[in-house]
Amino acid sequence: MGSFEELIKLRDATKKSMATESLPRKELQVKKSGVAILAIILVGLISPFIILNLTVKGPPLVFPEKERHVLEDFCGAGVVNIVEDEREFNNLTKLGVHWVRTSFPWISIEWNNDQYDYSVYDDYVANCTKYNMKIIALLLCSPTWLNLSGWNYLPPKYIDHWLEFVNKTVRRYKDTVAAWDIWNEPETKRYWDGPIEDYYYLFGRTVNLIHDIDPNLYVMGPSLASAGSGWFPPNLEDMFKLGILQHLDAIDMHIYNYDPDMTYQAIKQYVTLGNKYGFKGDYVISEMGNPTQGAYPFVVSMEKLAENVIKNLVIASALQIKTCVWFCSRDLKAYETEYYLPDSELWFGLSYNNLTWKKGAHAFSLFSKFCSNSTYCPDLIIKEGGISATDLMASLYRQEDGTSTLIMWYAPTLYESGTVKVNLDLSAIGGSILIHDIYTGTNRTLDENFVVVGDAPIFLTFQPKQINDSITLQVQESILAVVLYISMIGMFIASISLVVVIRKPNKASKI
Repeated sequence: MGSFEELIKLRDATKKSMATESLPRKELQVKKSGVAILAIILVGLISPFIILNLTVKGPPLVFPEKERHVLEDFCGAGVVNIVEDEREFNNLTKLGVHWVRTSFPWISIEWNNDQYDYSVYDDYVANCTKYNMKIIALLLCSPTWLNLSGWNYLPPKYIDHWLEFVNKTVRRYKDTVAAWDIWNEPETKRYWDGPIEDYYYLFGRTVNLIHDIDPNLYVMGPSLASAGSGWFPPNLEDMFKLGILQHLDAIDMHIYNYDPDMTYQAIKQYVTLGNKYGFKGDYVISEMGNPTQGAYPFVVSMEKLAENVIKNLVIASALQIKTCVWFCSRDLKAYETEYYLPDSELWFGLSYNNLTWKKGAHAFSLFSKFCSNSTYCPDLIIKEGGISATDLMASLYRQEDGTSTLIMWYAPTLYESGTVKVNLDLSAIGGSILIHDIYTGTNRTLDENFVVVGDAPIFLTFQPKQINDSITLQVQESILAVVLYISMIGMFIASISLVVVIRKPNKASKI
């Protein structure tokens, strides 16, 4: 009996203990309310960012706002094969090409061991000089007499043969070739089918040799494949770490993408990495372009080619790229490229292969004529307005005689595309404004004091009253942008209000 009574007492004591330790009902309700409040606060704080991620097309473009810089012979074009036809040189001149990037293949010049034939290249260099075009000479391609498996690799044991070719070629053209580029897209098997470390070795030895010949010679590289669409070549940092880029005069990059916004991101990545390793030289885009046919994902329409030409050249010039080389001057014929390559490779030209112009050629010619030798003047643009003024991309170029070019497009941050009305303050303009059609190269006098700006670039030229006069752009607000921003702010305020409402009953219950 005694032991049973003890069990009863133990049971009652346990119940009493559990009742003492368990939470009161009101306190449990308060804790549940706290969790709800926390959840509402988090939703209110996070929801604006969710909206941004669902609607935003990419990080906003931010051009320098104060610093002026000079664009000297900014526009170039890639020439796949040696130009021998006077018609093609005339076409390059009409396009406004100041630089030509051309291959000087070892395989074609030293056709047998220690037997060189420069005749074709002598004629080409002479013609480029005649037509005032600066040459970027691309050195590449192992010769057949080495009995390698292909032209797209050079084992280190043959480096002396390569350096002898480089030595002869550079000394021959050092007074007529403006820049030297070393191999092409070496991280791709198409151009370098061997250990990448062997390319690093070749590159470092070649840079040192060219500067030993003449320290004033301009050497660029490493011509890595496309920086675009979110991908950035990792080999550049490897080469910085190895110290083989420290004597370069310019880092050059290849940029291919559908959206010019990616050009902005790619350039920023290159410059950020260069700054990390203390690089003080120039940055050059030695290949950039879009095919107009074929299977590549960055194929564009004829209209978008013209738009991409303008946007890419504006972005590159705003970010102080020294030279931008469009690939390429004309479409290729089937026999001019390797048979196994995708057909898009045939359709990168600004012109068709018969030299008639695509719409992109008119855009390129416009930019070269009015912007290539000018001063980029971001400090002379005054934008007035709210959200939409921030999203208006506007660049001003001014030549020595005062001829000014204003290029604008609207790049809303919160949604894909739209239009805004931009009123132009004409008080600082000395005459009429011409608006140019980037697709045809034609122009007309702007009769209004405003333009409606959308995704396609607007190209205006005018003369200011004084060489340092600024231009004021009054940007009307976009209703859609305002609605989106108000919605985001409203969600935040609503979440705070709900917190207050939920907390009131809890306070009353404590009285």
